[in-house]
Amino acid sequence: MALDIETAQGAMTGARYIASLQDNREVWLDGAKVADVAGHPAMTGMVHELARIYDLQHSDAYREQMTFISPDTGNRCSLSWLLPRSREDLKSQRRNSEIWNAESWGQLGRSPDILAPHIIGLYAIRDALGQVRNPHCDFGENITNYYRYCMENDLFLTHALGDPQVDRSQQPQN
Repeated sequence: MALDIETAQGAMTGARYIASLQDNREVWLDGAKVADVAGHPAMTGMVHELARIYDLQHSDAYREQMTFISPDTGNRCSLSWLLPRSREDLKSQRRNSEIWNAESWGQLGRSPDILAPHIIGLYAIRDALGQVRNPHCDFGENITNYYRYCMENDLFLTHALGDPQVDRSQQPQN
């Protein structure tokens, strides 16, 4: 997934976030398919709260505390995706996380900065990853492209923890 500089959008906005949820994803809640994730009564509050905080990245009050200028595109990008090169960079990233936590009253179990450090860590060892031989891909190139894409489009990555048992009526240890 190489970065297309022409389409890179930089730090997420609230409107872009809400629009991104209108992509025909399949979401089910209590046995019913959710037709409109952003507008569903069980989700609309959280969706709009995330949108509000995304918009802070572009506000005069928080722009410098939540974003940095991409050296590749000139876009403002979330500090979650900054490659830290100094103690000050790390402090800036921490401040960004503090803003997300303060603005959400600590109620986000996973905020948009949760997995960015993992991707940044993989990017930091891209040369070693590139040494792994595979006839189908270059792992070092892949993580470089993925990191740049995530940074330039402010992706919110997360993960799910759960046992993938086939029979969900059974406990995994049965």
